[in-house]
Amino acid sequence: MTSHPTLPRARQAVLVLAAVALLAGCAVMSKGDCEKADWRELGRQDAERGQASSRFAQRAEACVKAGVNNADSSEYAAGHAQGQLSFCTTDRGRDEALAGQPRSAACQVPAAARAYRIGYDDGLQRFCTARSGFDFGRLGAMDRDICPPESSAAFQGGYRLGKELFDLNRRLERISTEQLDQRKVLADSKSQPAARETASRRLGQLDSDEASVRRLIRQAERDGMALAAPDAAPAVTRARAMDLVVGTWQVSGVRFDQPVDLNRDGVKSNDAMSEYSPCSRDTQLEIGADRKGTLRYGANTAGCKARAKTYDWSLVDAKTRKARYENGQRIVDERAVVALQLRAPADTETLIIESIGADTLIVRTDLPDGSDSTSEATVVYKRVR
Repeated sequence: MTSHPTLPRARQAVLVLAAVALLAGCAVMSKGDCEKADWRELGRQDAERGQASSRFAQRAEACVKAGVNNADSSEYAAGHAQGQLSFCTTDRGRDEALAGQPRSAACQVPAAARAYRIGYDDGLQRFCTARSGFDFGRLGAMDRDICPPESSAAFQGGYRLGKELFDLNRRLERISTEQLDQRKVLADSKSQPAARETASRRLGQLDSDEASVRRLIRQAERDGMALAAPDAAPAVTRARAMDLVVGTWQVSGVRFDQPVDLNRDGVKSNDAMSEYSPCSRDTQLEIGADRKGTLRYGANTAGCKARAKTYDWSLVDAKTRKARYENGQRIVDERAVVALQLRAPADTETLIIESIGADTLIVRTDLPDGSDSTSEATVVYKRVR
């Protein structure tokens, strides 16, 4: 299923700082901007972008420096209050809490602040759990310490374990990269005997390190699953999936079970974030009440050639089987699942629903892995509408 892009990791601190710097730069107004400024409209626009009313001071200062002293605080405040009603919704508050974002400083008008607070507090109850902390940490997301004291300890415990798993996977990627370099030395007919001997010795060390790190990863995953179990999401049934699946879902993450090299640059990774192009990452799955579905690619990203593929969809009961070895014996585990089937004249896609809620859909499916085959991956969707 080539359409599914990667799952993006949560923003790192450097990206947040870059965004803040960009925002500060946008506050500077030219002399021409100041002379024709509609201060009410500027206030509305700033609020709808989630910027606090203190942005007025930055704009006014820029205009004074440009020799234009026409800033109107009352007009700006009126426009900002209007914009808050659009920005500060219950859904936005919930979404920002579930994304681990601090409370927005933009919401000050009582009606807007109340709607946002209700959503944000609801989101915190769902976010500030051990399970959520583990999932947040394993994606490498930055903890901004937003959980209240009564739930902070549970979240932090899960987060530390998830972050440990994230760091172990990054370490495994570095080992894989160096293994590739050493194998290139051994494969190069121009390599000197001494260089070959050194590469062979180093490769042996790396192979041992890889085995050790993989053991630690498996243990961290087991510990994380045990930690997450008490807060597990409601069981997936066909009835529950039917109630929630209709809507538009945006891919927000893809993670392969095993490291893959999607762009064939010689570096393998479980996280496909850095492997896909921006156009590939822009993928939406529309599930209609009329049992028609559409996969759209590149429709919301500038410079991409938008394309779409239509399907008939259905929810079906299915079973998955997975083999494992215990004490030298092969054991096949079987479990009942609910699958979302997308059927087109030429192919059928099957997505095993691992979890579904009002805002998030998590599925398991086979995706092209950069070779001539496919590998199992987890795809996370966020509801757009």
